[in-house]
Amino acid sequence: MKVQLKPSTKHTFIVFLLWAFAPLAWFLMWRDKKYHTWFPKLLWINGIIFGVIFITQSVIAIPRLNAIYEALSIHIPSYVHPSAVGFVILFALAQIYAGHKLEQKVKVKKHFPNNYILPIVIIFAIDGILGFATGFLTTLTPARFLKPAYEKIYAPFVESTPTPTAQSSVIDISKYLQTPTTSPTPKPLSFTQMDEKYGPCVTLPTLVYHHVEDLSIAKKNNRLGLSVSPEAFTRHLAYLADNQYKTIEMKDLKAFFDNGTPIPAKSVLITFDDAYQDIYENAYPLLRAFGMKGTVFTPTGLIGNDGYLTWEQIAEMNDSGTMLFANHTWSHKSMFASNTEVTMEIETADRELRERNLGNPKIFAYPYGTVGKYSETELKKRDYTIAFTTQQGRVLCKKQALTLPRVRVQNESLESYGF
Repeated sequence: MKVQLKPSTKHTFIVFLLWAFAPLAWFLMWRDKKYHTWFPKLLWINGIIFGVIFITQSVIAIPRLNAIYEALSIHIPSYVHPSAVGFVILFALAQIYAGHKLEQKVKVKKHFPNNYILPIVIIFAIDGILGFATGFLTTLTPARFLKPAYEKIYAPFVESTPTPTAQSSVIDISKYLQTPTTSPTPKPLSFTQMDEKYGPCVTLPTLVYHHVEDLSIAKKNNRLGLSVSPEAFTRHLAYLADNQYKTIEMKDLKAFFDNGTPIPAKSVLITFDDAYQDIYENAYPLLRAFGMKGTVFTPTGLIGNDGYLTWEQIAEMNDSGTMLFANHTWSHKSMFASNTEVTMEIETADRELRERNLGNPKIFAYPYGTVGKYSETELKKRDYTIAFTTQQGRVLCKKQALTLPRVRVQNESLESYGF
């Protein structure tokens, strides 16, 4: 299992790691009586350091714990974490007080009472365990714990995806996540009607992929519905090239919406959801070979976990000019979450992309393709003007710019999708 440390907090983790083994050092000090007079001072100094660092790290660790609990469907009452923090603070204060009192006692008696040794070693052990646990949650990327929830929600639907046709190439999972209605299916609008109602519009097929991997691996991991083989992906790119299609960039679509800059006929966008490792291994070399470009919608909290891209790989692909990396939330949480969670998911991913000079222009894709009530509002607040769903369609309109459709393709020829 791979452990991914944030570069800015590696030193913190090392401190907590050493702290967890500190009781052994103090036990060795106890073996040599000349060090016994140090114990009281170490006790109250350790209490101060522990209290300050624990409080600081708890501010970061508690929200991450909540995310893990929620992903694993574990209900923790709201009072538990504040109560635990309060208890630890009292423990640290008591430790400081006891250290001062014991130090005064040692000065008077000129020796350290042996009956205090075991309680102090136990206190140091508790400090070490709590410190190590908090440091672990603070410095490690906890999003790996969110992956089971993601697969539990998504995999059952994509696995039953019907064979794509020119009319239907994507399963709409929103009907599973929302209350079904009995309204009749509306008749699709023509391009002219859409242009009049939502325009300006452009016919711009936006292909969406997830995994590009050997299908034997996909079958083994129960994700055939999410996977396109490298051979099929090669055929897709070759078909586009042979038929004079050109991959444009997201900035070109933004220029069309913002300024009316024309988009050439036979243009196409290529997108990848979720930033899986095989994008770097299989899709990226093929795109470069064909001189084509793509966009990877990136859940930043999952980066560096098993099966996902690393930031180093992302930097390489971005620097090559082949890939744009765009916002796909922090932990791939559904946008049907609470307003606070939606804000955190979008804001955190936005910040982490900006810190690495990524995510420009600001483009978003909704996890699971579903648009929550508050998500559009939050995107507008943060100057996102383009966002994609997984709704089927190839006509992109300015007045629908935050709910744009895409074409989800699998292993069939692009001709079966109407190309």
